[in-house]
Amino acid sequence: MNQEKVATFLKELRQEKNYTQQQLADKIYIDRGAISKWERGINFPSTELLLKLSNIYNVTVNEILYGERKNKKNSEEIDNISLKIIDQSNKKILIFKFLCIATFIIIFALLGLFFINNYNSVKIYQISSDKQEFNINRGILILSREELYLKIGIIKSNKEYDSYSLYYVNNDEQIILSKDSNKDIIYINKFGDESMFSYKKSKEIINNLYIDLYLNNTIVETIKLNSYQIYQNNKFIYKDSEIKNNYNYNIEDNISQNILEQGYKYQSDDNSYIKEESNNGKKYKISYFPELKILNILIDEEKIYKYYLDYNELSIQYNNEQYEYNIEKEVCNNKLCNNEEIKIIKEKYIQNIKKS
Repeated sequence: MNQEKVATFLKELRQEKNYTQQQLADKIYIDRGAISKWERGINFPSTELLLKLSNIYNVTVNEILYGERKNKKNSEEIDNISLKIIDQSNKKILIFKFLCIATFIIIFALLGLFFINNYNSVKIYQISSDKQEFNINRGILILSREELYLKIGIIKSNKEYDSYSLYYVNNDEQIILSKDSNKDIIYINKFGDESMFSYKKSKEIINNLYIDLYLNNTIVETIKLNSYQIYQNNKFIYKDSEIKNNYNYNIEDNISQNILEQGYKYQSDDNSYIKEESNNGKKYKISYFPELKILNILIDEEKIYKYYLDYNELSIQYNNEQYEYNIEKEVCNNKLCNNEEIKIIKEKYIQNIKKS
């Protein structure tokens, strides 16, 4: 259908009847602007209006659609114009369907690509050492497709050292990752063109990590780092948490009934037990987190003792600084450690929590 040809034909038919656009509009009960748009090829009459125009102009609907009166030359084309329009409409529908399917395939492919790149893409490892004389304080390694993050912190050793070298072994060759005199060991490798190694090689590196401890540029010990995977994002659906009521029941009835008997009160908002009391004229606020296995003791709202059950370690936070107390050796690395406070914490809180 040639819309420009149809527009010219509609104008001619109206002029043959000596109708103005307004007169025709009044006759078929529409706005004059609609007729103007028909005759300029902008819009096209609806099926209902085509039938009205057909009666007014004494022509068939097919003649209007063709844009000419029927004669011997165009008779066959006018008779088939409806089929032709239907065929064109079907083609448009097919094109629309094709575009919809193509769009769906593209969206599905992008979602699939996103899933492939992100599923099981984050792994968290706990880092430790087999050697008892070295204490790696809550070492952790996080591996994603963007970077490898390793935090070991300060290695506690019965051997004195002043620097370290972090490396991995590949075919008996040592590849240095980090070498520093700062004892707080943190290593980050962002994967890319300038990175030391690729994401694909990271798993091999994780299983072959070593640290050399130096004193006066001489190796005093080599530590093999062990990694234990504790998390990976390999679920399709993640829940915020287990049902709280069930969790509370397990804690109160199965895990730590003794804690309640010691005067602790259960806090459902963070699954902790809390109690407050005074010792030697100081205010103690004790919080126990059984899920994390952490005991917090806040003294006079300024000093915090934090005990880690899994590691049997006690850290002290005071005046924006942190100190470590070795429970087994009863040694603190700072003179501000208060022996009386530590004695109360060990005998009154830590031992009771361990028994619970």
